[in-house]
Amino acid sequence: MLTLLPVVLLLISALVVFTLRFLPRGTGYAYLTSIIMMLIIWGGVLASHWLSLTPIEIAPWRPFDPITADPIRYGWDEISWPFSLALVSACLAILMTASARLQLRSNPATWAANMGVAALGILVVMAETPLAFVLALVPLDTLDFLVVLRLSRTWR
Repeated sequence: MLTLLPVVLLLISALVVFTLRFLPRGTGYAYLTSIIMMLIIWGGVLASHWLSLTPIEIAPWRPFDPITADPIRYGWDEISWPFSLALVSACLAILMTASARLQLRSNPATWAANMGVAALGILVVMAETPLAFVLALVPLDTLDFLVVLRLSRTWR
């Protein structure tokens, strides 16, 4: 279960950051929460390089032909680790410089969106089978579509 811990922590902290913006001083609390959680997640992704975490595998989903069916498997390997670390590092850099961009529409909602995109991006990078890749790419594309729809001012 430790394999999916960075993804789960990123999604939970994105939800917390999004809800903290409704407090009277929510921007400061959201900023502090997002930075602390991203530093913890960055350290966890960095540590996953040296830890041998077991992959998460869901049994083959076709009951009529289980021998040739692909399992849904997510795990850390020598390819997914650098990409995941790069995603988390980019999100951490965006969040660390967010306080300087508060006048330029940088708010906790965009920070939460960045954290959600990073979480789903890590899930896509961790996919080891084609079916797992497609199942991880659909929520990422949906979230990306919703963020673009939210940021666009006019309908075209």
